[in-house]
Amino acid sequence: MVEGKESQKEGKKIDEITQKEEPGKVEEAKGAINVIGTKTAETSEQKDDKEKSFFEREIEKYRAFLKRSWDSAYKRYGLSLFHSLSVEERVKIMEELGFEPIDAKDYYNKAVLAIQENDLKKAEKYLDLALKEDPQHPESLFNMALLFEKTDRKAQSLNYWEKYIELIDNEVEIKMIADHLEETV
Repeated sequence: MVEGKESQKEGKKIDEITQKEEPGKVEEAKGAINVIGTKTAETSEQKDDKEKSFFEREIEKYRAFLKRSWDSAYKRYGLSLFHSLSVEERVKIMEELGFEPIDAKDYYNKAVLAIQENDLKKAEKYLDLALKEDPQHPESLFNMALLFEKTDRKAQSLNYWEKYIELIDNEVEIKMIADHLEETV
């Protein structure tokens, strides 16, 4: 019986606010009702949080722990969310922890980070190391071709474009590269 009276009171409060037509108050009044039937106001952060998936909320929490320290994030989450981070975030963490690249993909990821920071000299170094690890690493060949193109080294750029084209089996992409080369040469 008490719960019924509580619910009736809440309904009247919502009606009163709705009738006054106070912007924002209507949505606030329609906030969550907890288990015992009392109304709780819902903040906009809570509304945004509800729209996010459990995974998205956990990744945000993980990033918050990482800002504090790697140790706190590791103690809380282990490595369960590490590979859900962006490549850039993972590369930075690996650098902070003192891990060295071990394969072409690691060097390539460091090169991408250097490109994003507009450090083309460092990017070239990492792409070169990636290609020493795996001379047929397609992403490294593609980006090395673009890097040489951007730094006005056309002959080297063409060499890497040719190596890249030999690896791919996509006629549409080959045509796009051919068109691109016609425009730049």
